Amino acid sequence: MKGPFVLEIMEMIIDDVQDDRTTLHACCLVSKAWISRSRRYLFQEVVLDSFVTFSKISAILHSVSKPGEWVRTLTVEEENNYPWVVRALQAMVHYLPSIVELRLFGVFADWVDVAHSIGTFSTLRAVSLDYLGWVQERGVCTARVPLQLERMSMRACEKREVMEWITSAKEQPQLREVVVLDLCEPELDAFNHLLRRLGDNLEALTFGADTDEERMQAPPHVFLSSSDWFPSSST
Repeated sequence: MKGPFVLEIMEMIIDDVQDDRTTLHACCLVSKAWISRSRRYLFQEVVLDSFVTFSKISAILHSVSKPGEWVRTLTVEEENNYPWVVRALQAMVHYLPSIVELRLFGVFADWVDVAHSIGTFSTLRAVSLDYLGWVQERGVCTARVPLQLERMSMRACEKREVMEWITSAKEQPQLREVVVLDLCEPELDAFNHLLRRLGDNLEALTFGADTDEERMQAPPHVFLSSSDWFPSSST
């Protein structure tokens, strides 16, 4: 009885400091028995912000299998359209089998490559596209939309291509929550088509400007016209 009780107390202590990385690092130094539980929280998110970072993390994940199973969020940041990004996403599909959230920031070569990478994560539940752009277009994207995807957030990015990708999916998308910020007039048709395609599956919709004061919470099946969202365009 003593062993299981001590283990339970240890896990409670670590669970209580799961958001404090400094304390979690200290817990790893207490004893070998504390390392595994601490790493579950230390490795919850992987951030790739350069090719150097990608190379170092790939080497770690290649040599140690279990940390990859603990990672739940993958963040990729790139401002200069370097080709390592697509390679990194493709590699992380194999290294990180339990990813549930993908966050992308920066400039990529084109949306098609990004969409294909998103479609290969079999456990993905949420995608955030923030300040995201691409330097070229390659027409309609036919990449697979993950059926398990439940949340899509788009802010300051080329939203029309993303919404058309979801709308044109062969199988019915299962998105339950959609966030669309910085919506502009040329994107309205794609936005309305997206809402129609999602239908009754959509439970929460947030759209508007990129400030809390100007965001709007709306019923999922309210469609917008230019006069609704851009009153000046109708005059």
